[in-house]
Order: sequence, then C-alpha cells, then structure tokens
Amino acid sequence: MFTHIFIFLMIFSLSPLSLGYDFLALSLSWPKGYCATLPCTSSPPPNIFTLHGLWPSNINQTDPQSCPHTIQFPDNSVIEKTWNHDLLTNMKKITFSPKTQFSLWKHEWTFHGTCMESKSVTHSQLDAADPQAYYFDSIYAYFKNANDLVSKLAGEANVKPGQEYDAITLLNAVNKVIGSDVSIKCRVSSHDNKQHLVEVILYLDKNLQHTNVFDAVAKFRSRCDMKKKIIYAGSHLRASKELYLMSYHLDDYIYSA
Repeated sequence: MFTHIFIFLMIFSLSPLSLGYDFLALSLSWPKGYCATLPCTSSPPPNIFTLHGLWPSNINQTDPQSCPHTIQFPDNSVIEKTWNHDLLTNMKKITFSPKTQFSLWKHEWTFHGTCMESKSVTHSQLDAADPQAYYFDSIYAYFKNANDLVSKLAGEANVKPGQEYDAITLLNAVNKVIGSDVSIKCRVSSHDNKQHLVEVILYLDKNLQHTNVFDAVAKFRSRCDMKKKIIYAGSHLRASKELYLMSYHLDDYIYSA
C-alpha cells in the first residue's frame, strides 16, 4: 500500500501539470531587429514592440512547456469567425512573425499557454489555458505594462531606433522606462556581424503586474554580449497609441463571471 502511494506521488510530482510556476515572462519582439538578422515576409516591419508571448516561468527549476491539454488550438478560419472581434483586431496589430501570425499564435499557446494555471485574470469564467483566454490575458498584460514602449524610450531615456548603444546603456534605459529590471535578447547579423536588439522580456506576477521581485531573474536571463554595442534597428515613424482599441480603459477590459 505504502509503495503504491509513494510511486503515485513520484509520478504526480513529475507531471508538468503539477510543476506550477513562479511568475510570467512577457516577451516583446522588436521586429526591425529580427528583420535585420532573419528573412521577413513583412515589409516594412512594424515600428512597435510587438507581443511575442506570455510564458509561465520558474526561478529555480525548469520552466513548464507543452503541458498536457484536451483543448486544441482552433483553425485560423474558426478564430476569424468565433473569437472576440476586438481581441482579434488587437492580436493582428500587435503581434509579428517572420512567417505568419497564425503560426506564432498557435506556437505560443501550444508551448506556453497550455501551462497557464487557474482562471483567466481578465475573464474569470474561463480557464487561463483556454486559447482565447490566454490571448485576452496576454493582450491585457501588453497594454498594462508595455504599451507605446518605443515612444517612452525616446521621450524618457533619449533612446531611439536607428542608433547603436552600449549594451548597459540600452538595458538601463529599458529598466528605467518599465520601472523594474528586464532582460534583453540579441541576434548577430551575418551582414554586419553586429548584435541587434530583438527581444525585451518583462517579469510579471500572476496578476499580470510588473514587479521588482524578479529583478534577480532578469539579470541572468539576458542574451546579449554586454561588453559590446547593440544596434536598436529602424526608425521611429510615429507614436503607436493610435493603433490600439483597448488601451484606454483597461479596467473595462476585465470581466468577471
């Protein structure tokens, strides 16, 4: 009897569903950086930091990925017909992929969204791992914590696209604007052999608020050579606030059962 219970507990403890997570990583892509280092189908790439994904993450153990699930990600035609119109409009405007947006949406939910636990923050009647709920929460997290980041970097830290910066200068500028430590990721271009900014990652609690609790995590998750300069590719054409439909009244965007 004891042996059976012990084996059951061991199996249960190894299940991805039981791992849980400590925080959420909100990953933002800088499309012009990606397109300076990879082939892109979008021309020109957008001049905003776009939503890459919302990732359940841990401090001292492996981050959960591709958790067992019974819900399947719907086909693009189903999404177009059945998903919330405002949600889908914003997903199209603030997500970017060198391939297709749909492939990005499906990938992010399959690898990360399936590991979301409990109920949705924005739609408490839905499980957080439901595909549409996952994107309701992801879009809300983006608006709440990272909206109009390009303009804020330019206005508050004098850091503008199309320039090259010392790595620590660029990182400190983003930390200042966000209000807590972030991580940055770079890719080296085969054209100029220089590193380009491609990603900024914020650390949020489970209520989708940024917090200083995870500053220590941010320090070791950056993927840039901090001894070299970083190219912040592109040019800032206009403020991005005009793109968003749901950025003005965030509290109205949270629904309860």
